Amino acid sequence: MTEDKQTPEGAANDNGLMVPIPQELKTIYIAGPMRGKEYFNFPAFDEARDRMKERGWNVISPADLDREAGFDPYVYFGTNFDPDDDDCPDSEEFWDELPSKDDGWDGDACMMRDIAAIQDKADAILLLPGWESSTGAIAEYMLSVWKGIPAFAYPGMEPVSLDQTFFVYQKGAEKKKAAENAKDPLEEAIEITGGDRNKDYGKPEDNHKRTAAFWTHYLGYKVNARQVCMMNVLQKISRDVAHPKRDNIVDIPGYCRNIWMIEEGLG
Repeated sequence: MTEDKQTPEGAANDNGLMVPIPQELKTIYIAGPMRGKEYFNFPAFDEARDRMKERGWNVISPADLDREAGFDPYVYFGTNFDPDDDDCPDSEEFWDELPSKDDGWDGDACMMRDIAAIQDKADAILLLPGWESSTGAIAEYMLSVWKGIPAFAYPGMEPVSLDQTFFVYQKGAEKKKAAENAKDPLEEAIEITGGDRNKDYGKPEDNHKRTAAFWTHYLGYKVNARQVCMMNVLQKISRDVAHPKRDNIVDIPGYCRNIWMIEEGLG
């Protein structure tokens, strides 16, 4: 029997049971996370492709389609990367930056290509671990729902239903919210004022002095950075009266810490 005539077989799930796959299914499209993963997760796509071919499937892998289009994550930003080299960039920030057309990758063209592959050729879709956190994979899964083809979770090939998917989304959101609420608001305020907010708005001294200058011009009398912070605290208190939320109890000490950072010359 030649490979293209083989019918996909069942696969063992996490409990060691065989999950039967309908024989009429021939071609499967692999969907999964890429951004933020080393080599844009190509190794995971390649492993899944090889295993599915061994099971008799015709496989469509976005990683292979990218290679055919001229993009290879192992030759990225003009640097040759060896998968076995410990010096390879492994930070999420590095691999979160999408390649450009200069790197041989056209995001819009790839999106249309992948949509067409699912719509025109796929009999099923294979979801790699972590797909729930990928906007692209979610969109591809929803396209499979719209088309009416089955989805399977890799590697066990358990069927994935729309109800299960929404449960996963809700569970993930609840878990994230619980983790945020469990964090000490003062610790979070320190992290924010020392990191994320500085990146977004600049150093507290520069940010609040700039705002003070605008307020001075608008009001017609002198306003300083300390007063700006205090006014922001009052605004947060006002918002919390109308709608109590965690964001307020984090930002209030954050603005107070900004005053300390400015007056101590730390921000």
